[in-house]
Amino acid sequence: MSYDNNFFVSIDIGSRTIIILIAEIKNGKFHILSELKIDSAGVKNGIIIDSEQVSQVVKEALEHIEAKDNISFHNIIVNISDSNITNINRKNEIPISSDNIKQKDIDLAIKAATNINVKKDSQIVNAITNHWILDKDPITNKGTIVDNPIGEQAMNLSVEMHIIIALKETIKAIYQSMDKINLGISHIVPSSIASSEACLSKNEKNNGVCIPDIGAETTDISTFINGGVVYSSVLNIGADKITEDIKNSFNLSFNQSEQLKIKHGNAQLTSVKKDKLIGVNQTDDFKEYQRYLSYESLTEVIEKSYLELFSIIKKDLQKNKLYSLIKSGFVLSGGGAKILNCNKLALDFFKVKTKLGLINNDKIEARSDILDPIYNCALGLLLYDSNKPYFEIIETKNSKIRNFFRF
Repeated sequence: MSYDNNFFVSIDIGSRTIIILIAEIKNGKFHILSELKIDSAGVKNGIIIDSEQVSQVVKEALEHIEAKDNISFHNIIVNISDSNITNINRKNEIPISSDNIKQKDIDLAIKAATNINVKKDSQIVNAITNHWILDKDPITNKGTIVDNPIGEQAMNLSVEMHIIIALKETIKAIYQSMDKINLGISHIVPSSIASSEACLSKNEKNNGVCIPDIGAETTDISTFINGGVVYSSVLNIGADKITEDIKNSFNLSFNQSEQLKIKHGNAQLTSVKKDKLIGVNQTDDFKEYQRYLSYESLTEVIEKSYLELFSIIKKDLQKNKLYSLIKSGFVLSGGGAKILNCNKLALDFFKVKTKLGLINNDKIEARSDILDPIYNCALGLLLYDSNKPYFEIIETKNSKIRNFFRF
């Protein structure tokens, strides 16, 4: 697991920002000891394209943390965000020959479920156990669902898994960027699955929920049905698209548009009761005179951009026949979800319950500014790691994977 001397460490590598969190567990709760949010480099559309640049940025950040907090570590858990990610849901059943289920039965079920053919340029990056089922009836497909089957008595044991596949080059770049600074990776987790650990309830997962994690250049999606993750994808559109639309609509620079979005952004035009003028500095160095924009016009551009994003999410879910199953609605995560009234616009669009993803305070103790949607992925990585008490190396047809089991 990703800790040294009881430290847990997560690194959320984004296209615009890299977030590093270091925590320890006290009284069953994560206490964030140190955090650093820095500008990213060497990352495009969520993918590391220059491992040397990523290594240098992370190295400088870690040196700062070590000097400030006297904390050192060697193992981390990291995210992945790549539009080439694919996923497979697999079921496997094995007979139980002994009086009760043993570890070897668990290993056999997992190995069989993950023994799949993948393309030569790809490999399994993560395999998530959704359900263990005792004595599943072949006709009704029903049985007894348990969290930990070891020690249980059954004639047969079934496992349901969500298997995530990524390009070898993408995975290699992640390992290379960490290897250059002597960091070991315990495992790699899709951003939205990590975020789900931080802000989705068990009830939401049971009833059907989708968590879009809106980053700068990508939006990661994970959908949970009947308590388990059944679908993961990465869309090549994020909050930078909103900034670009502001830039093109008002003939501004990207930096000017980003500052406008952060300071004055509103995603819902109907919430604007009275228009006003917004001052815009004419140059990025903020030394020249101002021009003025209509707040209503700015909001109209932002709303249109978000509606485009929501439409792409909806079509992706409909294509995979999941949209009608999302009874608990949408939980928005990531920095792109923070803009004023984004959740309200999403509610109007999706016509189901929609809210901003908030951190579970029962699991994490941190400053209020860290309990923020932009930190959901990094915080979720910590929770994801701590929920996996051990791992096995599972041989597949194409590669070896580290496979963590949640009991």
